[in-house]
Amino acid sequence: RNIEETGQFVVNIVTEDIVTKVNETSIEFASDIDEFQETGLTPIPSSKVMPYRVKESPIQMECVLENILAFGEGAGSSNLVIGRVVQMHVDDVLYKDGKIDLANLKPVGRLAGEYYAKMSDLFTLKRPERR
Repeated sequence: RNIEETGQFVVNIVTEDIVTKVNETSIEFASDIDEFQETGLTPIPSSKVMPYRVKESPIQMECVLENILAFGEGAGSSNLVIGRVVQMHVDDVLYKDGKIDLANLKPVGRLAGEYYAKMSDLFTLKRPERR
């Protein structure tokens, strides 16, 4: 609802260190409740959008809304929010040789319901040459 009303949002990358606090933000708080205060996460001002960023997140993407696609109806419905990144913030300790150091980032992905995945079992595959 906030994204629809403001046309702006911030994507804060979740890490193993903050996943428990971030999970607490999934509570359906009343609109007058400050989620930052309730969860212990720290709000910091954004550069180009109005919503705050999460200080504890080492990567934050300030975005403007491009489109919202609705899927399904009723209790099983969901939305896919598509945004354009207008400002990106990356903690200096994670930025090496023009790339993000994923091993130090320790990102966590939310899958569905109560399921999350650690991205700590990394491996590489050399890209094949064109035949």
